[in-house]
Amino acid sequence: MKLIKNIIFIIVISAILCILASALSADNFIDVKKEDWFYEYVAKLVNDGVINGTSEITFAPQDNFSIAECSAVITRYLGLESKAKYYSKQMQSAQTPGCDNWFSGYMQVMHETGIMDAVEYGLELIDGYVAIHDASVFATPITRMDFAYLISKSFEISGSLLSQNAPFGIGGYGYEFISTGCYDDTIYNYAGLINDYNSIPQGYVEPVLKMYYNGIFAGDDNGNFNPHANLTRAEMAKVICVITNFDMRSTTDFRALPPQCILNENSFNASVTGEKQLTQTAAFDILSVIANSSITYDTNVLTYSQANITPRGYTCDAYIHTNNETFIVGLSKYGSNYSTYSQSVNIKNTSFEVILILRNLAQDLRIEGVVSAKAGPNGTLQILNAIK
Repeated sequence: MKLIKNIIFIIVISAILCILASALSADNFIDVKKEDWFYEYVAKLVNDGVINGTSEITFAPQDNFSIAECSAVITRYLGLESKAKYYSKQMQSAQTPGCDNWFSGYMQVMHETGIMDAVEYGLELIDGYVAIHDASVFATPITRMDFAYLISKSFEISGSLLSQNAPFGIGGYGYEFISTGCYDDTIYNYAGLINDYNSIPQGYVEPVLKMYYNGIFAGDDNGNFNPHANLTRAEMAKVICVITNFDMRSTTDFRALPPQCILNENSFNASVTGEKQLTQTAAFDILSVIANSSITYDTNVLTYSQANITPRGYTCDAYIHTNNETFIVGLSKYGSNYSTYSQSVNIKNTSFEVILILRNLAQDLRIEGVVSAKAGPNGTLQILNAIK
């Protein structure tokens, strides 16, 4: 995620929220007050040099955010800016209609990743490139539900050629932005937090619930999501902040977690840099409970079936080794659409070892702990800490 934050440094500067003069502080803006709900998000992005105002003294928090600008933001937080520039040049060489629009390369990225349906937005494919016949369509404001839909799609890209070849940013998987690396049925519990839930069109219900699950969108003062309302610059500032900063997300969690997976201040080592790192004991306890709840075996078959019980901001990958083969179980195989990862392996006449790796989603998938689980006496598991 650090790499992503570096990429965000150039977000919106040129084509989105750009002005020639830069503001040094959100306090320079007469329309951004410390008591405003969006102050901390604007302040952080301005202090980090990510965004500017519409003038030296205004931010225009209530101005609308366009579809084209949305495509650029998503492309950039995925670390695919270089691809957008490449496609823009290719489209100009091919004289693709609409290639001179500043957002043409971003639209191609949206198409290539499957985040945006080209036909739905009036785009025609010519020799594999998106042709933009009416640029005004993309200058229109984007609604909150459409933004939630596109962000949700971006979190679920998995292993496409485009994202695998990204020179920076994520490693080819959008799940790194999901609070627990994947979803489960508790996303539907978030409907109870949305007072105007019944006004959300059916095709948008699940994407909106996923954004609530991730702590990225929240209701207004009346608890309404306002799906048909246009997205504002203030709301955009919050979304960018919380996508790239897990500690700024809301923390409502409807999962029934075992005690070992509920973190507190004693779960972390003191850090001079301010970055939280789990203690070896906390990481071992988390992985041990995952192993004991996920692995069953007899003399013939080992089954690994992992529930979504890692703490928010962390995920777990698993590798099953036998004398004959290695099996990958977890996000790197299944992606974010699986709330339970299951793999059955024939272990007749062979030994096995299951390696569990706890990763920090907020820190570039940094490894926080590794355990090794092997067959113990009387059908039990022997779990050893693999990090000394």
